[in-house]
Amino acid sequence: EQIATALEHITSAGQRLLTTMDFILQLSQSQAGKLTVAVQETNVSHAISEVIDSFSTQAAYKMIELRYDNLETSGIRIPTDDRYLRQILQQLISNAVKFTEEGSVVVSSKYVLSDEVKNLDISVMDTGIGIDEKFHEMIFEEFRQVSEGHSRHYEGVGLGLTLVSQFAQLIGATISMTSEPGEGSCFTIHIPLKDAAF
Repeated sequence: EQIATALEHITSAGQRLLTTMDFILQLSQSQAGKLTVAVQETNVSHAISEVIDSFSTQAAYKMIELRYDNLETSGIRIPTDDRYLRQILQQLISNAVKFTEEGSVVVSSKYVLSDEVKNLDISVMDTGIGIDEKFHEMIFEEFRQVSEGHSRHYEGVGLGLTLVSQFAQLIGATISMTSEPGEGSCFTIHIPLKDAAF
């Protein structure tokens, strides 16, 4: 049993190292302007559902609800880079599941008209630990975590949201957040739609 536990820790550490190296590589490529955008017709609801499914086991293990509320955008296809959209979703949902100990993680998508611009808004809302307002800007900086100043209860190197921000820029989207300590967080991707009908 001790050997199995040790092997599990080694495997977990190896996976974290690979993830960190991948984050650093992608960040360096982004900063060097070497990431290319391949626009294609993307079924957004399908992409969201697939990413959510990849976290279903983790959410079930923590006994938190993970669901997709898709009331009005089923089947919508938009021109975007599917790879970066999925990576944004993966990081946001991964964080939401990681920082939520009880309750739910809900992903939703809806059309919004903002300043005469049609947007597809994709939100990831959780009932997790939340983030104090004074840290809201900091969390998008490289190698920064809100928990860095005290106990590091949650693992991570603080690159995920930096990449989310940069990937959003690559696909012409913006990201916003609302969060309060103990009240959870909501991250929203705002994707401009040029020709989509409401």
